[in-house]
Amino acid sequence: MDFLKKLGIKNENYGACYGPDGWLSTNNQGKIDSINPSDNKKIASVYNCSIDDYTKVVNQSLEAKRMEESASSRKRIFGEDDGECVTRLQRPPWKFGLF
Repeated sequence: MDFLKKLGIKNENYGACYGPDGWLSTNNQGKIDSINPSDNKKIASVYNCSIDDYTKVVNQSLEAKRMEESASSRKRIFGEDDGECVTRLQRPPWKFGLF
C-alpha cells in the first residue's frame, strides 16, 4: 500500500497531536489495528493516547480558541488590522498581484 507511505502513515502511528509538529509519542497505552476487510490483513496500527495526552490536546485547543477570539475578524480572515483592510479596499486589485 504505497499510497499510505505517501500520506505519511507508518506501520505504527501515534494517536494524539495538537498541531502539525505536536504529535505526542505515547506508546504504552495499547494500540488499535486497522484491518483490511477484503483480506483480513493489518493495514496499520494507532497507539492509544493517555489521559495526559488528552489533557495536553484539550489545553492546546483551548489556548488556540482564546487566541482566535482575541483577534479581530478581519485579522483572522485577512491577517491584517482594520486600518490595513480599509487601505486595501481603496487600492485597485492589480496592485496586490491578484491579476
